Amino acid sequence: MSAEPTAIPESVVPPYVLTGLQRHDGAACRRLGAEDTLEAIRNARDEVVWAHLRVHDREAATILLTEGFGYHPVAVEDALHDHERPSLFVEDEWLFLSAPILFEQGDRWRFGEVGFFLGAGYVLSVSSHEVKALKPWFDRFERRPDRIAPTAAMLLHSLVDAVVDDYFPAMDRMQDALDRMEQKVFTNVSLGHRETLRLKRTMVDVRRHVSPLRDEINSLLRRDVTLVPPEVKPYFQDVYDHTIRILESVDLSRDMLATILDTRLNVISNRLNEVMKMLTVAATILMSVTLVSSIYGMNFVHMPELRSPWGYPLALLSMVAIALGEIWVFKRKGLL
Repeated sequence: MSAEPTAIPESVVPPYVLTGLQRHDGAACRRLGAEDTLEAIRNARDEVVWAHLRVHDREAATILLTEGFGYHPVAVEDALHDHERPSLFVEDEWLFLSAPILFEQGDRWRFGEVGFFLGAGYVLSVSSHEVKALKPWFDRFERRPDRIAPTAAMLLHSLVDAVVDDYFPAMDRMQDALDRMEQKVFTNVSLGHRETLRLKRTMVDVRRHVSPLRDEINSLLRRDVTLVPPEVKPYFQDVYDHTIRILESVDLSRDMLATILDTRLNVISNRLNEVMKMLTVAATILMSVTLVSSIYGMNFVHMPELRSPWGYPLALLSMVAIALGEIWVFKRKGLL
């Protein structure tokens, strides 16, 4: 009896990936494994630790964050769900800050979320997808931790600032799209209603996500948030100003889009009025000449010029004269 073939096991995706960097001897960093990262965060004091948790299984990540790190379940829930409203959670030994991220997927803009846990000597970032804005800072922190993150609060500022600054290229592309729409207003090229509504929806979503982030950063500036020392608060004030700029840019772009749509409707209405005016003029001229032709087409016996060889040419000349006269009058009145 032949043996049954052995099934090849499928590759198993881990429930989460925990990677960390720890500043060592001031200007050097060492990479940490999952167990070492957990231990380094628990004992972090003077040496700054940055750990990133890439989540694939929410249940397993929830157990790790609540039981392994001791975070509050409400903060953990906000950290693991992309569609939660950005929130700030402050405890005595740690705080949680969630920040919305904007990334391009195909021809559309998508929103995600990255959560930050700040402790006395560490920052733990949590996301369920790749955050491109953080990757350069991970490499910079590994090369020069003394300049990038002298303290954990400064590291958090750098990361939040990178997430916020990642909105500006997207806002520039939206502005370019508005400029192209503005150029199409006075041409026969269609604006594309689907593209226009998609752009408007993206602007609404940007404001809906950035407004809570602005309030979060403003809350970090309070005096009672001791994990952010006074010397770091001016840097968060700068990030707060960036969120204000983004919101102002969104509001201005929304006003421009509304103006473009109104102008487009006015242009279409004016063109329709011009067409109707030309049709009205043409109908008036044709109605006048039709009057002459209809009278001469009644075939009465006692019709003027009926038996004259000049009757037909005179009827045509009279119709031409009436048409030219009406055209002259319409031009004097500005209708042509």
